[in-house]
Amino acid sequence: MEHFSEESSREGRPFAEDAVARQHLLGLLVYRAQLELGAEALGIRVPDEAVERRLDSAAGDEKDEGGGRAYLESSVRVQLLKEAVYRKLAARIHDADPQRAQARRNAALDRWLASLAKSYPATR
Repeated sequence: MEHFSEESSREGRPFAEDAVARQHLLGLLVYRAQLELGAEALGIRVPDEAVERRLDSAAGDEKDEGGGRAYLESSVRVQLLKEAVYRKLAARIHDADPQRAQARRNAALDRWLASLAKSYPATR
């Protein structure tokens, strides 16, 4: 919540830390956990060094913010996992038509992402 509050403040927008905001954040955290579990099931892990390299190459000073560091690291880790999953799924898809191949690769990732909630249900 601290990250979102700081982000809103930088943008000059009010931030309401209420039940709706907490529910959205919880949904994001569950999605990220499901994505990590799904990637791990495919044998994909992202080393901390890869996260640090991506953060170091990020433009701007956002990577240095104190309270939001954990959120940023988590965001980068999830992005790197999605990229690795995409590469693994895409390697299986071949088509003479480049546009059709790209569409099939994107669809494979979309199907995989959609399957996460069923494969790794969140419990309350």
